This record gives sequence, C-alpha cells and structure tokens, in this order.
Amino acid sequence: MTVSTASHHLVIVGASARAAAFSALRAGLRPWCADLFADADLESVCPALRLPEHRYPAGLPHLLKQAPPGPWMYAGGMENWPRVVRQIAKSRPLWGNDRDVLRQVRQPWRMADTLNRAGLPCPEFRRVTKRPPRDGHWLLKRLESAGGRGVELWLPKTRCSSRAKVYFQQYIEGDSCAAIYVGDGRTAHLLGVTRQLVGEAWLHAEPFHYCGSVGPLSLTPKKRRTFVQIGEVLASEFGLRGLFGVDFVVRDGKPYPIEINPRYTASVEVLEHALAINAIGLHRAVFEGSQLKDNFTNTPVNIHVGKVILFARDTLIVPADAPWNAALDQSVMQMRDFSDVPHPGRHIEKGRPIVSLFARGRSNGRCLQMLHQRTEKLDRWLFGK
Repeated sequence: MTVSTASHHLVIVGASARAAAFSALRAGLRPWCADLFADADLESVCPALRLPEHRYPAGLPHLLKQAPPGPWMYAGGMENWPRVVRQIAKSRPLWGNDRDVLRQVRQPWRMADTLNRAGLPCPEFRRVTKRPPRDGHWLLKRLESAGGRGVELWLPKTRCSSRAKVYFQQYIEGDSCAAIYVGDGRTAHLLGVTRQLVGEAWLHAEPFHYCGSVGPLSLTPKKRRTFVQIGEVLASEFGLRGLFGVDFVVRDGKPYPIEINPRYTASVEVLEHALAINAIGLHRAVFEGSQLKDNFTNTPVNIHVGKVILFARDTLIVPADAPWNAALDQSVMQMRDFSDVPHPGRHIEKGRPIVSLFARGRSNGRCLQMLHQRTEKLDRWLFGK
C-alpha cells in the first residue's frame, strides 16, 4: 500500500470518521475529526471531537472553528444535510460533492431517468403522492437516511403521510452489493464491488440495516462492463467528484442500482485492504488536479477482506478488559482486527453498534466464516449468554 510523503491537515466529519481518517493517515495526511463517537482507536491516532446526537450535524460548523486550516471532507450521513455542507464549504476547501450535487443525487427518480435514457437497469421509483399497491413488492424509504435506516416493506398495515419525506422503490429480491468509484465530474473509474451484509440476525442488526461488507466480488466481463457504465453515466450526469458508492441489488446476474452515496462509504476500506490501494489518496488526487489512471482492478485478486459491525443485543456498559484493546496497538498502515473501538465505561443501548471486526482470507466465504465465529465468541463474552 503506497503511502504519500506529503503531509497536511484534512478535516473529516460525519456520523463516523474513523475509516476515512485511517485511510488519510495511510495517504500521509494529518486528519482532524468530528463525529458522533470519537472512538478510542480514532482518538489514539489523531485529534477527534465528539458531537452529541442532539447537535448533529447543525453543530458542526461551530465545532470546526477549532479545526486547523486545510481542506475538509465528509463521511456517512452528511449527504442528507446539503445546507450544512454548503455552510462549512464557505470557510474551507471541500474535498467532496457540494450542496447542489447532493440535492440532485438524493432524488432517486433523477437517477432512474438518467439510467433509463442510457438503457441501463434500474428499479422503478415513485414519489409519495403516487402510491403503488400494498402487495409487498414495494419498499417505503426515507429521502434522508443512511445505512438502511428508515426502510420498510410497503404493506397494508403501513402508514404514511402524503407530506412525509419518503418515496417508494420497487422491491427487487437478490444479492445486496456496493460498487465504489472515483469520479472526476465527467466520468468515473470503478475500484471494485463488495457484497453487503444487511439485517443479519447473527450481528443483531435490524432489518435492512447495513452491518458489513466482504469482497472484492469476482465479476464476469459483461457484469463488470455494466457496473462501469453505470458509474460513468452517473458521474457525468450529476458531476460526481472523488470517491462515491452506488448500492445495488443483483438479480439473475443483472445489477440494479438503488442508491447513490456521494462520499467515502463504509465498504471502501474493505477494498483498500484487499486490493492494496489508498482510497483517500485517489480522492485527494481529484481535488488537487492530478490525473487518475484506470488500473485499479487490473491485477488478480488473491486476498479477500470481510468487515462486520456487531450490534448490541442488550444494554451494555463497555468493559475495561475488552478483547479489542490489543487492536489499539496495531498500526493503521495495516488492517486491524477490530476498529471503531468504544471507550471503557461507555453506555451502549440495545440495537446500537458496539465494534467492527475484520478478517482476511482466500475467499469471501472464508472471511465470513471467520467473522461469524469471532463475533459469536465476542457476543457470548459481552453478554454472558
């Protein structure tokens, strides 16, 4: 993994800044972070401030007055707050997609129109005023959401106001996956595709909630061309710059895009470790005017990486002697066994994330097998039953 020798500050904000901060460190940058957790492993490697949920994200512009000079970028959740993004972008250079781009990409019918014109696959989307039949073949989703929150099946018992900030998406059964791209505002380069874990009971995740990734996935030439074309079309239509992700459902070998995530996503670090690339370095290159080369996925994949998030199945007070403490001494230049490590004594409510676990193996299946065993053991240790 190539590490840059240049060093300047990069301010990172979002619901969780840890993954992007680790990637920034590997790129030779000096991250300064503000998020909802300020976890122990993040605080151990760079300045990190925690913003309470009741002040997130409106309190970020004020909090960032404490940050050192330099560019900034956002991680998960901030795409739902374009006005806050614009406010911060007035005071420092933005390495990311601005307010106007965010307002466009968060309208799913715009994405559908774009892909339909290009002859590419896409599910049907409907505004809240055009209600589909309640036959279980549609999802009700919030316009402002991340990680699968606010998603439910549209059924006879489901209630919804015509003024709610929601929309309908055709429900397609298949495998959930995510493609990661680097865009330059005109086109995009595909970094790779991962399988997404969603609503897994063994991780105590709620239905539709993101809880992990494993990859990269092996793609046939035809399927890869479709992923590449979709990324290129979306980057061109919306002017996407830097890292961005697209969530898909793959049915009968055909990938159907369901959502654009216009920033560093949770599955990026899986590809970084598996493919030995530095995503923030590529992201930086876009905003500093460097030329990108489309050679990210030309080498054979011999290593696969898995990442899962263990959620609390009951209320938890983080113990001081937790098994993940040893990970705090591991280098950020390599994949750690645990990340998003909570501080001892922290109160974690049922259903909230506890910690992330990682595994490396010769196949995606082997990674998942190892992670399943490790999380089961950790779960028993934490809750004693």
